[in-house]
Amino acid sequence: MLLESTIELIGVALTPVLVVGIFLRPQILLWYLVLDSWVVIRISQISIFIPALTFNRIMVFVGIIVLVMQKVGARKKAPPSLFTLPSLIMFFFIFYCLFSYYSYAHSINTLLLNNLIFFVLCLFLIESKKNNEVLATVSIIATIVAFLLGGSTLANILINMDLAQRSIAGNRNQTGVYLILCLSFLIPYRMSLGRSQLLARLTVSLAIVVASISVILGLGRMTTFAFIVIMSYFIFRGYISKTTIVVSLFIILLVGLLHGDFLVSFSEKLLRLPSASIEKLDDQQLGALTSGRNVLYEQAWKLYQGNTLFGAGFDKWVYVQEARFGRSTSLHSRWLQILIETGVLGIALYGSLYFFSFGSLGKRSGSRLLRDALGAGLFVFFVAGITDNHGFNDRIFYFIVALIADFSTKRKIPNIRVSTQHLLKGAYMDNPRPR
Repeated sequence: MLLESTIELIGVALTPVLVVGIFLRPQILLWYLVLDSWVVIRISQISIFIPALTFNRIMVFVGIIVLVMQKVGARKKAPPSLFTLPSLIMFFFIFYCLFSYYSYAHSINTLLLNNLIFFVLCLFLIESKKNNEVLATVSIIATIVAFLLGGSTLANILINMDLAQRSIAGNRNQTGVYLILCLSFLIPYRMSLGRSQLLARLTVSLAIVVASISVILGLGRMTTFAFIVIMSYFIFRGYISKTTIVVSLFIILLVGLLHGDFLVSFSEKLLRLPSASIEKLDDQQLGALTSGRNVLYEQAWKLYQGNTLFGAGFDKWVYVQEARFGRSTSLHSRWLQILIETGVLGIALYGSLYFFSFGSLGKRSGSRLLRDALGAGLFVFFVAGITDNHGFNDRIFYFIVALIADFSTKRKIPNIRVSTQHLLKGAYMDNPRPR
């Protein structure tokens, strides 16, 4: 709690700097908002007057107003990424959700609106950035996030002497998803660093280790699956050396030989398999196996019946749960919740957003390193939305889609090594690392 309060105070202290920085260099606001979103808005979540009016949301509205004024004054055209398929589908989907919510609540969903404005802000502010510069900047932010989330998780594990601990961002699953997103950028970025950049390589490598250990010790089944798939993908793509693989397997083998009981206990806590077959489980045992999701899914399906095409209404599940139990309860499946609330039309739009975003990355354009990082990051949200609440409700998701939209508009360039001083000097080294 002390760390979280300290981070909030730092966010408040930075506010005047950000307001001035918006006029001098608008990208400063973008990178701040990305960092804040990546730690689940823990930096600027302090509210002003009303709970919904946080520093973060105020900064988004201020940023878009200043940006529009600058664009109009300079008579600059809108960025090409604004008219790509991922962007257009994102607009259609969010407007459909806004209409769906208004149809029964008769009010505007301010969270959706704010996320949409943040998406537009991202498209405008990353327009002039080169692919490798984007990868380097995002990876620097990911390094900070990996140490904040992964470090606080490991600290809580040591303090409580137990696995599956939370971080400053919230529960273990939420932390695991955001840490795997860090790995999606850090592993390709490490490949771009030269041998002369020893300090940068060591820092990024340490961030990767901290994030990986935190995800594994989080004991999340979904996050562990996503972690294995992402790491397998990077191994297949040649980002992880054979030496690293051998050393990792040796450590696991050594732990198994010295502490075999720990590995057995770890496996049991991770898998949480029932002692009997699923058909023989009672309601309590089935609820324990699914973490209570089976009951929620049955209730959600009843809400969906009779509303197959348009759904029950965006955010209706939360509305019903608050009316019934006095508190909001998530469905623990973003894909199912979209189907229940927005119907076949809504899930078709949301599915097409992933389909065309992946398709945009499949084109032979842009940096290979950034393409692989964005593909891995988008996959994390795709998987995390199946058995958890991640997807378009995550602010950082909009940033990933905006990066993909911008990426699809840029021509193919050779992979070049990026100097870690690029934020200050804008310097690049054009000697690609041999592969």
